[in-house]
Amino acid sequence: MIDQSDYNTQHIWFDDNADEGDDCIVDVRDVVTGEKVDQRKYMDMYVIKVHPHKAILEPEYFIKKYEDADEKRDLEI
Repeated sequence: MIDQSDYNTQHIWFDDNADEGDDCIVDVRDVVTGEKVDQRKYMDMYVIKVHPHKAILEPEYFIKKYEDADEKRDLEI
């Protein structure tokens, strides 16, 4: 559940199984309406696909992913 109108909170779900298409295991819903959020909208903004080997080898991996998601959210606002 995410509040798309809350511009002070960045909702992020990191998951190595957050694949695009029907294989995505994350079900993102709007907290106000309860409706499913379109995957094209939430990928890389609310849901971040994690590559475990990169997360281990790159110390700034999650920081960079957060910054990218935050930038995408800023563009939406």
